[in-house]
Amino acid sequence: MALTFVAEKAVMKLPHYAPLIALTRGGHLESVHFGLLAVVDARGRVLLSRGDPEVKVYTRSSLKPLQALPLILTGAYEMFGLTPRELAVAAASHSGEPEHIETVRGMLARGGLSEELLVCGPQWPISLSATLELARLGQQETPPPIYNNCSGKHAGMLLVCKQMGWPLEGYHLPEHPLQQTIQGLIEELLGVGKEELVIGVDGCGLANYALPLSSIGRLFALLAEALASGEEKPPMAGEVRDEVWSALCQVAGAMTAHPEMVGGKEGRFDTAFMEAMKGRGIAKTGAEGLQGVGVVVPEEAKEQVAEWLWEHQRREKPAAIEVEVGGISAALEEQLSLVRLDGEARGVGVVVKVADGDQRRRARYFTALDLMVRAGLVAEETVNGHPGLSKFYDRRVLNTRSWEVGEVVSLWMEDKKFMG
Repeated sequence: MALTFVAEKAVMKLPHYAPLIALTRGGHLESVHFGLLAVVDARGRVLLSRGDPEVKVYTRSSLKPLQALPLILTGAYEMFGLTPRELAVAAASHSGEPEHIETVRGMLARGGLSEELLVCGPQWPISLSATLELARLGQQETPPPIYNNCSGKHAGMLLVCKQMGWPLEGYHLPEHPLQQTIQGLIEELLGVGKEELVIGVDGCGLANYALPLSSIGRLFALLAEALASGEEKPPMAGEVRDEVWSALCQVAGAMTAHPEMVGGKEGRFDTAFMEAMKGRGIAKTGAEGLQGVGVVVPEEAKEQVAEWLWEHQRREKPAAIEVEVGGISAALEEQLSLVRLDGEARGVGVVVKVADGDQRRRARYFTALDLMVRAGLVAEETVNGHPGLSKFYDRRVLNTRSWEVGEVVSLWMEDKKFMG
């Protein structure tokens, strides 16, 4: 049954969330994370879902790869002599490590721009060691905006405005030409028109957009296709302009070539995942429990992946209509609304949204990895072979003495131990 609640300005209906994972203690259920999950191809077709994949959720920082595209499309990247490392930090939620701050300052210097133009607010670095070093040097107040995890994105946007002769003031507002350009790219790449956008303000002050979960998955499927196909635009890219496809390839290539610039060296999922995947996967997290991942489907496992997704989507869909003798009726097939992995597809997008915001960051990463491993998209050896990534796929619940006191259970797989 759908639930509603009264917000300050409107009555809102809660989406249909599905149970994603549970945590046990002493063999007894202790807590459950609910949310949404979808696997999507580059045409935007949902191959597997839990919960409603058409619910609109805020993209938050998972949109950064798309928001970096104007750097290429306007010629700013070439004009200011930017490097792939700088392009990667423009699509980053960086940890505020010294190399991140140095890189962002270098970007601003190339355009003769002041740090004071950055709209993103003051913030302590995500990196604990970077924070401790600032404190050791006497930093007492919250450090300036250059340390904000979004400063690379903002620096890139200011360079675009400088290149195009657009106002530097107000670049964060939805009516600014830069943000209008980004809204146009959302429509071109993801099929969500400007009139359909739900617009809010991100934590860093920029306009941010709530999109259907499936559309966010489509973005990451396109990024995976870019990794797989390179500059040769594949059929799955549809009507995307050649220059936009080329820009998407550059952004995906920069992020995967320099994953340390997208997150950081200390405990960052996006960095660890891209390091482990070695050019076959791309990841970008977003605040409030969102995670997007693009994966190149292993050619040798394509049939296995397609069958796994098909079978597990069939298991999820209701089947109230009787099956005809000899097979599934046309009416039932229509009700199931299933889509198979296209033979032309070389990449898929995986997107997870955790309903409670996932402040401890244990649900989104585990769920995404669990799905990819079970589906054959990522080998378990790849996950466990990277120390920085394997910790996000640890089924053990440990206490402060490192005793194993419980386990993580995948409810999205309908674990019968806890599901009726």
